[in-house]
Amino acid sequence: MKRSPQLVRLSASIVEALDAFIENELDQVIPDRLEEDGYCRLSLDELRALIVTAASSLPFEEPLSIQLLRHISVTAAGDVGIAGMTAQTLAEALDIGVRFLPLVADLFDCHKRAVGNEVRVEILPRYDLGETANAVLIELFAGLFGNMAFFAKHAPNADSEMHYVMRLFFSHGPQGNIDAYVDLFGAVPEFGQSSNYFAIGRRVLGQTLLTANRATHTAMVSMLEERLHRHAATQTMTDRLRQLIWQSLMDGAVLTTPELASRLCMSPRTLNRRLEEEGTSARQLLDQTRLEYARRLAQTSTLSVLQIAHRAGYSNASSFSRAFRRHFGVSPGKSRS
Repeated sequence: MKRSPQLVRLSASIVEALDAFIENELDQVIPDRLEEDGYCRLSLDELRALIVTAASSLPFEEPLSIQLLRHISVTAAGDVGIAGMTAQTLAEALDIGVRFLPLVADLFDCHKRAVGNEVRVEILPRYDLGETANAVLIELFAGLFGNMAFFAKHAPNADSEMHYVMRLFFSHGPQGNIDAYVDLFGAVPEFGQSSNYFAIGRRVLGQTLLTANRATHTAMVSMLEERLHRHAATQTMTDRLRQLIWQSLMDGAVLTTPELASRLCMSPRTLNRRLEEEGTSARQLLDQTRLEYARRLAQTSTLSVLQIAHRAGYSNASSFSRAFRRHFGVSPGKSRS
């Protein structure tokens, strides 16, 4: 039996903006599109073709992501964008964007953590769409939040001396003239990094928004919570558990199987039965995700091997190093070089 292609979710406003760049070739790229509730369902091949075709139809000077961001506003994220706009502060808007990202696009996992005087948001692609498509989407979603700063800059009590700069770190190379990034982000991204994330100062995030509206915000969040609950029901248990483990590690906690099951509102026995149907187990996912998290720390931080081991839930460096080598074929030290 021929398997149906996997469909991914993307805001219809973003898809329509991409359409505008390739209007003459549109029928050849996506002949038949599924759309509902302001979102499109595309196969991975269709999405890749749409982005690559749009990128190839434009001059190299300005990245496709920047041109897209000129055509769309934060409302391109639909109700998630409206919930962000009506938040009290940029920090609340960021929380909304991270929490409800699956409702805008289920192409990434997004994790937020505080580091010193800034907050970092890591963007982890779930699929390999090739460098061009991955780069456009990652830059686009970082830029959508960057655009939210407009509402802080123009708030009545805005700090006129505040610099709304995002520090950006991308694993891909520049997709056009690097000066074009400065207009939107306020700085040139650091390309060729081991991961994708952006960082914003806590002081900037504390700024209030011009469009803050508590009543509208509360109503929108309530509606989005219901949608997210329905959306989570369509995810595999493996994906849900990986996201939960990764986020807990970023929050400094190593959860046990009973704790994971409790957060998913089920018993450990039910959780493992669901995972067994998907060919895995809670113990296996815990071990794999802890090691993947450790590798990310090794590649993106200056922490010692012992510090990384502790953050990944290992009591000593030697047992951690053995597990790391078994899983990745190299030592933690070699993975960072």
